[in-house]
Amino acid sequence: MANYNILFDVEYIRINSHVLYCASNPQKRISRYKFLEELGYALVTPHVMNRRSMTNLSKELKDMIDKFLREVGVELPDDQPAQGPSQNKRPKKSRCHLCPRLKDSNTPRVCSKCMKNVCRNHSVDVKVCAKCQEKY
Repeated sequence: MANYNILFDVEYIRINSHVLYCASNPQKRISRYKFLEELGYALVTPHVMNRRSMTNLSKELKDMIDKFLREVGVELPDDQPAQGPSQNKRPKKSRCHLCPRLKDSNTPRVCSKCMKNVCRNHSVDVKVCAKCQEKY
């Protein structure tokens, strides 16, 4: 019974917000359906924008989010990552590029500057190889 009360409350809030909108904007005539659609988009858009900023999204999901935001009329920032597609093609584990070949230390760590694999001995906690740390 409590779940139904929440749904009724949401419906009352929707109707009251439409009445208040029409009363405060008499020059704008908008149907209840169109108002509900715009209200839904206005409530969902900030959450979708927050979700879009996550870095671990698949390309397909990010494309779907971008399509939705364009349909809603949101200006999309051009925030393509500078690292390019080479990061996606890199194997999960590879030999540290600074260790001698005889040591053959395989590691999943990747330098955030040059995108090469680097072991714990040749990196700092921010996953930057020793060569890149010297440069910057």
